[in-house]
Amino acid sequence: MLKGYRRRFVVSNLALVGAVLLIGLFILGVFMGNRDRSSLQESMSHAAEPLSSPDFRISRRESDDDLPVPPSGELPPEDMGGDRIGRRGNASEGESAASFTVLMTEDDEPEDVSVLSNELDLSDEEISEAAALLEGEKDGFGTLSSLKLFYWKRARGDGFTAVFASSSYLAARILKNALLLGAIFLLSMGLFFLISLWLSSLAARPMEKAVEMERQFVADISHDLKTPITVVLANNSILRSSPGSTVSEELPWIESTDQAAKSMMTLVNEMLTLSSLESVERAVKKERVDLSSAAEKSVLQMESVAYDRGITVESQIEPGLFLSADPDHVTRIVDGLLENALKYEPDGGEVLLTLKRVRKKAVLAVKNRGSFIDPGDLPHVFERFYRGDKARGDRKGFGLGLPIIRQMVLLSGGDVTCESTKDEGTVFTAVFDPAD
Repeated sequence: MLKGYRRRFVVSNLALVGAVLLIGLFILGVFMGNRDRSSLQESMSHAAEPLSSPDFRISRRESDDDLPVPPSGELPPEDMGGDRIGRRGNASEGESAASFTVLMTEDDEPEDVSVLSNELDLSDEEISEAAALLEGEKDGFGTLSSLKLFYWKRARGDGFTAVFASSSYLAARILKNALLLGAIFLLSMGLFFLISLWLSSLAARPMEKAVEMERQFVADISHDLKTPITVVLANNSILRSSPGSTVSEELPWIESTDQAAKSMMTLVNEMLTLSSLESVERAVKKERVDLSSAAEKSVLQMESVAYDRGITVESQIEPGLFLSADPDHVTRIVDGLLENALKYEPDGGEVLLTLKRVRKKAVLAVKNRGSFIDPGDLPHVFERFYRGDKARGDRKGFGLGLPIIRQMVLLSGGDVTCESTKDEGTVFTAVFDPAD
């Protein structure tokens, strides 16, 4: 079951993250494509700017040494990324200067590519066709789909200049961006997969603990119910074997059955109490409760029980400490802690109850000197049905008393802890926020 849960968690997490990542990378890809297109437009406009002077003329040349020079005495920019300016064609004075060509090849990187190049192999027919197509177009950036060219047109004198770039450049840039973003997506999904596995393991731990606690709960309650049920069945078998006996003759077996039934009823009631206390929908009744008075009454009631076993019960109670809590819970907390201390204190021992204000907190501590809880058992004393041999001894009980007390302390706005050493004994401490 938990494996299926973890698998569904990983799949759903990857699907959600993958969808968000795809949307983000798509937006980034659109941004990168628009950036490359804007960069191309800007570069082509810069390339066309020095060529737009009416006094700049184009003439046929055989080598780069024959490059014409504009009136300003400066050549058009040669380094727009590393390549040279290139000019070809047979434009003469008065004709369109559409023969200036630009190449941005598929293999060039953005920082290495030149917006002015002599590598765009346009034939004279293609240049003438491009010039003809540009006649009716407005100045600025555009596309010649039939020639697979981008152009930048600018009027000059009685004609115009145009800078051309192969459309394959932008297509190559889009492909490179797509491959880059695809690699980022795959690497990110691989990383998220590992993270999802870790998160699923982390998220499954409370469930694994809950399942283990459920299994332990079933095992414990089965063990606690097995003995009284066995007693009831055995007693009934004995009674059936003597149908002519009187009630007085069979009274020991009847009383034994009654005692077993009461034991089962006690267990069921404690389970119902704890379940009710742990219910998230439970409404807690809170009143102003005199904690000092409740502690004094509990000590007084337990003295008679302690006297029979020769146990001394001492108390140090600071008066005037109040809580905002359920009165029944407060009484059960104090009585429960005292009963627990007396249960595990050897005959002739000593139990001490203290109640005082410490740093604006009401601190209730119950200490019995004669018992010791093993450090391995100490973290589990508030768990359901837990009865460590060293912590519980051979006393009777179902292991639900302390969990019930702890839950009542939590509902009263406090917390309870347990400490135990061989020299000092065991002390349970409940800390509350006192009411004004």
